[in-house]
Amino acid sequence: MRFEVEAGGQPRAVDVAPDGPGCRVVIDGRAWRASMVRAGDRWSLLVSDADAGGLTAGRSYDVMFEPAAGGTWQVHVDGRMVQAGLRTSAQRLRRGGHSAAAGDGRVVAPMPGRVVKVLVTPGTARTRSIASRQ
Repeated sequence: MRFEVEAGGQPRAVDVAPDGPGCRVVIDGRAWRASMVRAGDRWSLLVSDADAGGLTAGRSYDVMFEPAAGGTWQVHVDGRMVQAGLRTSAQRLRRGGHSAAAGDGRVVAPMPGRVVKVLVTPGTARTRSIASRQ
């Protein structure tokens, strides 16, 4: 599974896949093996280089997550705090100089396209869903 994370003000591409008892994590092209276990309100994170031959040669980290403003998190790793959050498609577009919603209320697609059919008319109220009609 691929995530785009912003941590400490830096965007990161993170790929996570199951790998034996833990997972394989690739961050900006560098591969790691990781395993995480919850211990109350904290997590114990064990990380090793993907080429190290297993997690036994890894390093352990004490991790705690704390919600912060704007849908971000304060991530405490061994007592050091890093502001982090998942980057949304709208944030990626703004960083690239595009906007998902123009200031005049228009919705702008993240890729070129053409609207070929609109199935409602102005002022149409939402009624029942298709599933509830059956």
